[in-house]
Amino acid sequence: MLPLPYRRALRGRLLCAILLTAASHAAAAELGFEQALQLALQASPPLRADHHRYLSARESESAAGRLPDPELLLGIDNLPLQGEDRFDLNADPMAMRRVGLMQRFPNGGKRDAERSGAAALVAQRDAALQTSARQLLQVTAGLWIALHRVDAQLSRLDALRAELRVGEQSTLAQLAGGNSGADAVLVIRQQAALIDQRADELVAEKQQLRSQLRRHLGEAASYELAGEPPPLEPDTDALRAGLEEHPRLRAAQAARDQTGAEVAMARAEQRPDWALELGYADRSTRFGDMAMLQLRVDLPLFQRKRQQPRLAGKLGELAAADASIEATRRELESELEGLLAEHNRARRAEQRLHEVLLPLATQRVALQLADWQSGRGRLDGLLAARRDRIELELETLARRSERQTLAARLHFGFATLPSLEGLTP
Repeated sequence: MLPLPYRRALRGRLLCAILLTAASHAAAAELGFEQALQLALQASPPLRADHHRYLSARESESAAGRLPDPELLLGIDNLPLQGEDRFDLNADPMAMRRVGLMQRFPNGGKRDAERSGAAALVAQRDAALQTSARQLLQVTAGLWIALHRVDAQLSRLDALRAELRVGEQSTLAQLAGGNSGADAVLVIRQQAALIDQRADELVAEKQQLRSQLRRHLGEAASYELAGEPPPLEPDTDALRAGLEEHPRLRAAQAARDQTGAEVAMARAEQRPDWALELGYADRSTRFGDMAMLQLRVDLPLFQRKRQQPRLAGKLGELAAADASIEATRRELESELEGLLAEHNRARRAEQRLHEVLLPLATQRVALQLADWQSGRGRLDGLLAARRDRIELELETLARRSERQTLAARLHFGFATLPSLEGLTP
C-alpha cells in the first residue's frame, strides 16, 4: 500500500488523465482501448456508489472510539406536593432546582474495539471498491476486444467479396469463350450470398456488443474503435505471487478483522463502564445552594446469562470468518489456474491456426485454382477450398480475440494495478 500523500497525488493524476482523455476522445469520436477503460472508470454508476460507501466509512472512522457526548441534566428535587407549601420551591429547605452534566466513560477495551471495527470497515469498503473496478475493467476490455474482432472479421469478409467478384468476372469471360460451364457463375454467386449471410450475423453481434458497452460508456460506445489491443501477456509467477494482495482476499481478511473487533467488544462488555455526574442545586435565598458529585459504575454481575453467550456467538463467527478467508484463497487459486490453462490452450490454438492450418488451406486454394485454370479441376472443389479457408481465417481471428480476452481477464483480475490504489472515479 502506498503512503497516503502518494495515493492522493496518484488519484489526482488519474482523474486528470481521465478528464483529458475524455475531452480528446469526444473531439476525435474514436474509442481506443485505454480510453474505453478510463471512461468506464469515470462513468460507472455502481463504481461511484462503491466509492461513496468507501468515503462514508473513511469519514466515520475519525469518530470511532471517542467518548460519547456529555448529557445535560435538568430537574427539580424535593418539591412539596401536599399541605400549604405544595408546589412552593421557596418553602422547604430541601426543595431545589438542579442543573448538571453527566459524562459516560466506556472502558478502554470498548473504545479500542470500536476503532478496530471502523478501520476494518474502511479496508473492507476499499477492497470492495477495487474489486468492482477490476470487474468493470475486465468486462469493458472483453467487450472492446470482441468489437475489434468483429470489425476484423467484417473487413476480411469484404476482402473475400472482392476476390469473388474478380472470380465471377473471370468465369464470365471463360463462359463467353466456351471454356466454363454455365453453372459456374451461379456457384460463385451462391458463395457470395453465404458470405453476406455470415456478415449479417457479425453485424448483429456487433450491435449487441455495442449495446452492452453502452451500459458502461454511454454514447462513447458508438464511436469507432481505434488502435489495437495492448499486449497483456500474463506473467504466471507474478500473478501467483501477488494472489495474497488480491482485493477479494483482502475483503475477506477485513471482514475477519471486523468480526475480531466484535469479539473484542464482547470481551470488553465483561468489564464495567463508569460515568461521572456533576450538579448544581439552586435553593431559596433563605437557604444556601448545593453542589453534587456522583460516580456511576456498571455492574456486569450476570455474565453467564448475558455477556458470555454473546462472546461465544462472536467467537463462532470469528471461526467462520477464518474459514471464509481460506475458502476465498482457494477459490482465487482455482480461478487463476483455470484462466492460465485456458489462456495456454487459446494461445496454442491460435499458433496452430497461424502456423499449420491456415498455410495448408492457402496452399490447397492455390492448387485448386491452378487445376481449375488449367481445366483439370472442378469449380466446386475450388469454392470448397476457398470456403474452408474463409472459415479458418475467421476462426483465427476468433482465437486471437479469445486469447486477448483471457489475457485481459488475467491482467485486470489478478495482476498488481498501482493505478487502482485508493481509486477515485
